[in-house]
Amino acid sequence: MTEVPVQRPAPLHSVSTARRSAERLRAVDRAGLSADSDDRVLSDLCDVARELAGGGYATVSATDGVTSWICAASGDGPEAGTVEGAGGAVEHAVVDSGVPLVLDALPDAPADGDPAADTPGRPGSVCSVPVFGEAGHVVAALRVARTGSGEWTPRTVRLLTALARTLGAHLRMAGSMRVSQDLADRLGARLARSESQQQSLSDELGDSQRRTDLLESGLLPPVLPEIVGAEVAAVYVPGAVGEHVVGDFYDLFAVGERYCLVIGDVCGKGVQASQIAVVARYTIRGAAARDLEVGSIVASVDGTVRTMDERAMLTVVVVVLEHDPDGGLRAEIASAGHEPALVLRADGAVERYGTGGTMLGLPIPCRVATDVVRLGSGDALLLYTDGVTEARPVAGADLFGDDRLTDLFRTCAGLDAAGTVAAVHRGVSAYARGMTKDDTAIVALRVT
Repeated sequence: MTEVPVQRPAPLHSVSTARRSAERLRAVDRAGLSADSDDRVLSDLCDVARELAGGGYATVSATDGVTSWICAASGDGPEAGTVEGAGGAVEHAVVDSGVPLVLDALPDAPADGDPAADTPGRPGSVCSVPVFGEAGHVVAALRVARTGSGEWTPRTVRLLTALARTLGAHLRMAGSMRVSQDLADRLGARLARSESQQQSLSDELGDSQRRTDLLESGLLPPVLPEIVGAEVAAVYVPGAVGEHVVGDFYDLFAVGERYCLVIGDVCGKGVQASQIAVVARYTIRGAAARDLEVGSIVASVDGTVRTMDERAMLTVVVVVLEHDPDGGLRAEIASAGHEPALVLRADGAVERYGTGGTMLGLPIPCRVATDVVRLGSGDALLLYTDGVTEARPVAGADLFGDDRLTDLFRTCAGLDAAGTVAAVHRGVSAYARGMTKDDTAIVALRVT
């Protein structure tokens, strides 16, 4: 695995030209990073960062090149809105270099201008990683501090760096949505003034839509990793009606010699749903890095979404896969209120797993349905969101439903993973006459 470049230790820089460049300061402004920022997703990701680091406190800080300020915080440390002063801030070194800064033991007598000098309960070790905004500019730093000295392992730095990438994607998404909304408002005003300009305005609105489409694609994994002895394929299809930003999500990642396959569906649509999806997806990654027991992973997501908006609810299926000594894969499946996982055996039989769990984020303890399944050669696993089973051609018509999906999946015997995903999507789309109103995510795995 590629190691993350790290400064260990690094000098605290004086004010740099790059840090104060007009382009970088514009990127900070467009990211919406101010001392009075009220972005709950930033706070939630700080919570996740603390868990990954095993305690301490975490902050998201921005800088205009001279002064640093905290935009979000978690734990017993500086609060959001704190202005951290000039010159020697750790965040300045991270902004200048664009690589993580690791201090396994802070000096006893900090240099003048080091904001940590006046911080109650000053930490003994710090890991600060860059957060990238538009055009590759470093717009902020995610800092995690722990009491007492101690080494930051490459694995922890990699996880915090991945979390910072998520934070950057969220900031770019929110900025793009603000730009798109502003453009739409201006275009609406111009349309009201002159019908003769409608064609050119339509072209500009198309540019705004394309920007939103690019935003949407950034919330799903661009590439699924390979699993030895298996094929995996996935597709996301936006609904014909409703918001453009997704609430469905899926993921696949390796943890040691095992793999974690995930699919989820957030209640609601739009930017809020996508924010919950991002937090849930990376909470799962962080939880899996600590404990690959599927029930613990799902419980971690439930705990995280409870700290968000009271309307933050979602369903999820988590599958932990490992190679079976006798051949094939062993799959441990945990479901929280999601559509059942389907297994297609090589002989054409279809089995259902993960029924009976409850949705996450409810004001009651979550109930998780778990199963252990062995997948042999030629067997296939199908995960999907309710855009599949709830598809129908017109209001009032029968839903596509579980039985039609079971019959359709049975016809996929012998197909590879990509062919299975395509066949399921074609079958659902044909039944709904292309009028699927809900977002749809489909993931298929086949043992070779």
